[in-house]
Amino acid sequence: MLLCFQCCDGQCPSCEQQCNRTLMCRNHKCNSRCHQGPCYPCRVMVDVTCKCGKTKITVPCGRVKATKPPRCRKPCCIPPACRHPSRDPHRCHFGNCPPCSQICNEKLDCGHICPVVCHIAVLTKIEPPKIKRAGPWEVLPPPRIEELDYPCPPCQVPVPVTCYGKHETPNFPCSEARPWSCGKPCGRLLSCGNHSCPLECHTVINAATELEAGETCQPCEESCSKARPEGCTHFCLLLCHPDSCPPCQQRFRKKCHCQLNTVYIPCYQWTFSTAEEREKMLSCQSKCPKMISCGHRCPLLCHQGECPSSTNCKKKVTVRCQCKRQKQEFHCTVKQSGEAVVLCDDLCAEVKEKEEREKLALEQKMKEEEQKHQQKELEELQRKFEVKRRKHRKFQKDVTSEDTRRPVYQWMIAVCLSGIAMSIFLYCCLLKD
Repeated sequence: MLLCFQCCDGQCPSCEQQCNRTLMCRNHKCNSRCHQGPCYPCRVMVDVTCKCGKTKITVPCGRVKATKPPRCRKPCCIPPACRHPSRDPHRCHFGNCPPCSQICNEKLDCGHICPVVCHIAVLTKIEPPKIKRAGPWEVLPPPRIEELDYPCPPCQVPVPVTCYGKHETPNFPCSEARPWSCGKPCGRLLSCGNHSCPLECHTVINAATELEAGETCQPCEESCSKARPEGCTHFCLLLCHPDSCPPCQQRFRKKCHCQLNTVYIPCYQWTFSTAEEREKMLSCQSKCPKMISCGHRCPLLCHQGECPSSTNCKKKVTVRCQCKRQKQEFHCTVKQSGEAVVLCDDLCAEVKEKEEREKLALEQKMKEEEQKHQQKELEELQRKFEVKRRKHRKFQKDVTSEDTRRPVYQWMIAVCLSGIAMSIFLYCCLLKD
């Protein structure tokens, strides 16, 4: 470009050089001849394409930024970021593709297919860690968006799972399928055959059948609960057992027939015995203590019911004569009939007379001894009264009243002597009677 100087008179020819000023597009320069004023717009045409470049529009240079890309109807050709071979069908676009909405279909460890939506390269908003700011002027970091891969969730496919004791088989999610206890009693029949296992549902080992108990079941520790024989009130002493109970060995007490002794009878003997056998068991085998009408003891052993009649009494009875000197033994039946009689002889009469004489002599002797004894007591009493009277006279102060008191003492002595004589007389009368 040539410079024009003031020396020109205005008739200079026009500049033949190019303008070469940068145009408004900022990409090209003006290729027109040098001119005054603004340059013409850029005449270069530029293609604006979509993301894939298959759809384009032509716009003047400089309007590329202000022009929206054309709407492409072709499918998006960006390769998928997940495990799927292709993305969900969508049109060509700028920016990130929409998240994959296909089913994961990955094979899990359990063998099932993951049924949830694809969880690979998921756009996730990550919040920055919360920290204490130094002041309000400190700017917190903004959250960021990242693509994260998440593992497959636990398998939720329903799977039938049987409990330990095989009581029920409900459905559980596959990820939660494991051996479990339903909480019910085991219920398997124990070896006793009467009770079932009371433990909570558990694993049974070495069971013969599905209804019988195994080694891991609790052994029966209950007492025997079988019905006892009729009449037995005792409990079986064994633990619960499958066979019938052994005979009851416990004894119970009962009074014998005579109600004097106590008989101990085994329970099983009493339970399975007849009425006659029970009557024998209640006998203490001692002689009956009852007396029959003749006055003798019953000859039978301890028995039930009434004693036998006295007409069959075989006891011997001693019968004496009237003077009691002679005696003779007869059967009780003979005495009851009145035929047992013992008569006195001459010797009995002599003995009787002799005994009467001896009795009279003895009574006379006793009477004499009693009189001597009474006389001795009377003399002793008189002597005591005489001593008292002398002592009284010795210590008496009033001598003048001695003559008046003497008849009183004499009267008292007379009364005492008369009482003693009366008692002796009554005693002798009693001896005569």
